[in-house]
Order: sequence, then structure tokens, then C-alpha cells
Amino acid sequence: MYRENKLVERLSASESGAFGAIGMYPTMWPKDRKAVGKLEELHDALTSGRLTARGYRKSGQRVLIDIPKREWADLHLAPPYAYNAAQLTQKIEPWCSIQVDAADMKRLWRSEFEVKAKSEYDHNRIRDLYAEAKTANPDMTQNALVEEVQLAYADQKNSKEPSRSTVQRVIK
Repeated sequence: MYRENKLVERLSASESGAFGAIGMYPTMWPKDRKAVGKLEELHDALTSGRLTARGYRKSGQRVLIDIPKREWADLHLAPPYAYNAAQLTQKIEPWCSIQVDAADMKRLWRSEFEVKAKSEYDHNRIRDLYAEAKTANPDMTQNALVEEVQLAYADQKNSKEPSRSTVQRVIK
């Protein structure tokens, strides 16, 4: 929800009620903290299968397995728990120690820094400059073309040049 690496690390090592304390005691947290997502987005991603979580079945062997996407429709998220939604008052947990891969999370929800970088440069202009450079210099290597685009963009826009990774991501 907050997309803060330090917060994730802090909460993963703390007691179970720490996540709920963020909403209950906002004065205890930094003033600049703001939710940029909703817990429902996580639940929707798990229910649709866009994100896979693993956990241990409460009634079974201690083997970490993928939680089937069909089960998420019957689960209520209350981090760090996922309760049986039909028996919410009893707080029945069918799964424990639920985990998701950080790379999968980042694939679905970019950090604020990544979102800013995406909107900082005109992607259409980068694509046009690449096409022009490739047409004008058919024998140029890919690395040289990227450098050409970086310099041309900075010169035309009178701004800093986009990073190599930004140009490569845009021209894919």
C-alpha cells in the first residue's frame, strides 16, 4: 500500500499487529507517508491470478505451496493474516506464513521513483529519435544508437538526457 522498502523490512520483522497500527496510530509515523495503493488491489491480483502467493496450510504438512487463486475469493486480507471470510468473527486462518515474491510485486506495482521516471521523458519522441537514428545509420551498433538517442533527446528538449535503461525500455 505504501510502496516503501524500509517499511516492508520493518514490518516483516515485527509483531503481527504492526501493520494495523499504521492506520490506527497515524501520528506515530512520518508525516510524508501516504497510501498509494489499496489492500483490495492486492486481493484482486491474488484472486485473478496476476500474483501468486505461497503459504503453509494450517491443516496439513509443513510444506510451502502456492495458494490456488480460487481460494482468495473466500479469504479476507488483514495483514499479516488472511482469514476465512465466511467465518470472519472466528478469525480462522486456512493459510499461514503467506509470502509473495518481491519481483512479482514490483512488476505489478512500481515504486514512486519508477513512475516518475516513466513520465519524465516523452516516450514517443524517444521512439521517433531511435527510428531516425537507425534509418540514418544502419551500420551503427545498438549501443551507439542508444547513445545517439540520449544526446539528441537532451539537445532537442534542452534537458538532461534519459538514462540508457530508459531508452532501452522505451524502444523495446
